[in-house]
Amino acid sequence: MLSNEQIIEQALDRIEAGYVFPAKVVDIDAAIRRRLAAGEYEHLDGPALCETVTAHLQEVCPDKHLRLLWTYQPQSLDPADEDGGRAAFLALLRTENQGIRRVEHLDTNWEGVGVVPDVPVPADQALDTALKAIRSTSGG
Repeated sequence: MLSNEQIIEQALDRIEAGYVFPAKVVDIDAAIRRRLAAGEYEHLDGPALCETVTAHLQEVCPDKHLRLLWTYQPQSLDPADEDGGRAAFLALLRTENQGIRRVEHLDTNWEGVGVVPDVPVPADQALDTALKAIRSTSGG
């Protein structure tokens, strides 16, 4: 389990690496490190640590997005995905048969293609329709 100092160090590293207002990072870092050096965070449990650090962050920069949240389940600090969701989207396509529910051979040729959800479309529009349907249902 990480110490309070390690949690705060990692939080400050994340703020420095990607906070939307880089000019505020120096002030945030200085204020939190000053309190850390003074021992203000030493004896706090996880939830109290997060509440206290959040209050101190808000004093320096009143941005409601800037906060430390506690969870009892360890969380990875690695980026959620490195490819912008492409791998997850491709996996979904594989499980959903590329979004194609059925293909029908009619008397006049391959005219009916059902896509998710079952929407009959001309064969030349099937792929575009399937991709639009999948994207609209999966947030991609």
